[in-house]
Amino acid sequence: MLRAKQRYFNNAVGGTFSSYDEKVLAEMTLYGLPMQVISMSNQTPTPPGDGVLASLNLNSMRTNAAQGQLFTFDYDAHVTPDARGTYYTLAGERDILITGGRPVQPRVSTPIDTVDDEIVHGVLWLGGSFTDWPNFDPVVSDIISEENSLLVESNYPIAEFYPLQIASINRFLSIDGTMRQRLVFAPGQFQADPSTTPTTGVQRLYDSLTVQIYTAPFSNTDFIAPQIWQVNAITTAVGIQFGVRVDDEESGIQRIVILYRQVDENEWSSVDLTYDNEQGWGMMEVIPTLGEIEYIAQAVDWAGNVSIAYDNGNAFKIVSPNGDIPFTYLYLPVIMK
Repeated sequence: MLRAKQRYFNNAVGGTFSSYDEKVLAEMTLYGLPMQVISMSNQTPTPPGDGVLASLNLNSMRTNAAQGQLFTFDYDAHVTPDARGTYYTLAGERDILITGGRPVQPRVSTPIDTVDDEIVHGVLWLGGSFTDWPNFDPVVSDIISEENSLLVESNYPIAEFYPLQIASINRFLSIDGTMRQRLVFAPGQFQADPSTTPTTGVQRLYDSLTVQIYTAPFSNTDFIAPQIWQVNAITTAVGIQFGVRVDDEESGIQRIVILYRQVDENEWSSVDLTYDNEQGWGMMEVIPTLGEIEYIAQAVDWAGNVSIAYDNGNAFKIVSPNGDIPFTYLYLPVIMK
């Protein structure tokens, strides 16, 4: 039971842990009398769900910090027998992300092995390709008790991608003093059409993701990610100039990365911004093709903590070059980490 609860907690996707999860971990159910023992044949000590991402190589990720490591995904579709909708899992896997009142999404994780004096602080998203499925009918989870029956599926009228953090770090120190760290992917996202009932929208499935894991010595006590205060993009004669205003009082800024893509393409590219420590701005100009561009800002401090900034749950947008949207700005006191 203890190991099951630890695994439950250690698999949580960033930004999705709720009061319902706390209740699950606080409760315990006794199945049978404690003096009885049932011996099962062909048992295995290997925890379930660690096969898909067995290629994780932290040393390789350190060596190729600018490029990161590429992960690829295949999926199985599942249609519920009561016609509530469809959900996906990673091919050959059963793990899924279920949060009360949210669409069910695929999930997969893998342990991260570090040297004895290091701990993982953050994961940076560097690129990826995806496939969008329009007019998709998801399975929307519901919180029910044993006294209630589920008659109608809840609606989910939220026009932003869920979950926001498709790659995150999950860690905890167990009672035996072991640091358990996992890289968790939620490679599927759903964006609802608020006008539909029951809910339909766009289901996004990532075919590949490139990420970089950052670690720091155990002696480093900075676990606060950088503060992203402002994100902007300005069209120029040849392309787009990205700017991110960010600071980190504890460790300083190590890296600022913009993910961007043309909206008619299904692949994210990334560019590192040049940071001016005195001004507090990271700047860089890119030369994308004509059309509407989506972009997301990220920042890494020297302790390896990572922040990511969206525009109210979706990517920022700008038309390039010389489009009818000259610039976009975001002013926020706090960014979700």
